[in-house]
Amino acid sequence: MSWELSPSTECLSALPDYLATLDTETICVIYAEWRVFLNKRNTKQDRDYWNASRYEKSLAWARDYCTRMPVEYLAQDIAQWAIEHGTTDNGGHNVWLCPSGCGCHCVDMDTLEELHDLVSC
Repeated sequence: MSWELSPSTECLSALPDYLATLDTETICVIYAEWRVFLNKRNTKQDRDYWNASRYEKSLAWARDYCTRMPVEYLAQDIAQWAIEHGTTDNGGHNVWLCPSGCGCHCVDMDTLEELHDLVSC
């Protein structure tokens, strides 16, 4: 079960800064998960969206992309999608960075608030 993220949450502006702390492989994995979820052929955005073949292709593309371009471009897309999707765990403490909200791809709001305070000083 999940909660909807409040769109007025100021600390979300720190999401790109948080993503910049992640390693390239993690960014590529999260990006590939979003690409599968955002497949235009999917009309329903639910747990039945998964397509392993599309994921593998998206992951290979993201890895190749990161050899030629800055990983920050993928991180910007992830931040945008995470904010648009706007989902947290129960209690609203962990922002989902990927469409399925797996625990390893979540960030707690306290971390984002601390980053927001550092960046906005």
